[in-house]
Amino acid sequence: MLNGCTASPETDSDGLVTTSTWLGCLAGKTVRLVTVHDGGHTWFSSEFGAGAGAVDATDLIVEFFDLPS
Repeated sequence: MLNGCTASPETDSDGLVTTSTWLGCLAGKTVRLVTVHDGGHTWFSSEFGAGAGAVDATDLIVEFFDLPS
């Protein structure tokens, strides 16, 4: 598998959002996939889209890049 992760992810579902997390990847990294079901193609925040409030895309990007908020 890419990134040398384990074959099967740990999965957590909360309403419209499913988070799949692969552990044990190369260099001790973790890979996470956040899926919004039936969300269409929109920017997810507390104000927009079918999944409004389900997940905030801006917060996820800030976390991903370890940026100051």
